[in-house]
Amino acid sequence: MRWTLGSVLTLGGTLGALTVMGGLGCEGDDGSTNPTGSGAGTTTSTTSEGGHGGSGGTGGAGETGGSGGEGGSEPQFVYPDTLCGEFCAYASTPDACDEPVSTHMCNAMCGWYERIVPWCVPFIDDYYQCALSQPASSIECDSSPRLVSGTACEEKNHERSACLDAGPPEGLPDMTADCQAYCAIGDALSCSPPDCVQACLDRIEFASRCRGAWAALTHCLAQEPASDFSCDETWPRLTNMRCRVAEVLIQFCHSSP
Repeated sequence: MRWTLGSVLTLGGTLGALTVMGGLGCEGDDGSTNPTGSGAGTTTSTTSEGGHGGSGGTGGAGETGGSGGEGGSEPQFVYPDTLCGEFCAYASTPDACDEPVSTHMCNAMCGWYERIVPWCVPFIDDYYQCALSQPASSIECDSSPRLVSGTACEEKNHERSACLDAGPPEGLPDMTADCQAYCAIGDALSCSPPDCVQACLDRIEFASRCRGAWAALTHCLAQEPASDFSCDETWPRLTNMRCRVAEVLIQFCHSSP
């Protein structure tokens, strides 16, 4: 399956976290046997403790005020320091989209990769590295910038999409830590089944060609604070929209031929 992130970000509607995490018998997979790899858990920390500020110096004597300055210039767009961010900047040139890609859209398009699918970052970087080598005239400027179909980067885009759907060729990392983190939230809310961790792992494994998308949702849910979940029947349900992209990935994957 091939997709563009612009269509994901603008797709109307969303699947509830309960809907996708609670049902273990979704059909429609192609029966592929991409193995689940082993390794360290994938849950990552997204916060760090800041340093202490220095003490203030003694103020000097006041100076005579200068003349008033002119009005501020147009806001500068500072894109993420990644290949995806470089592509946003490249797409903002006059030969491409002729206007800056908003930092909000670019951050939405780029920032979630490392947070939700860190195992796909090498394939994502390969795609954007290729995209940066293409002429600006090959960029479409709809809801978010992307290359038109038929470019020299089609193979890289296919590899990126395949990773997002099914996981990397060598298999997904061990998802136990993420399932444990998600189920611990349910335990705290008294709404997870006794076999929650195994059911979570089985949901990823049984998803077959879409196990990468399910792993992305699991990894996303594992990073959310317990205060952002509520109980809905037997599974904790996320009440914010921070995992929406992963939910839509699942929907796209299962609905593709």
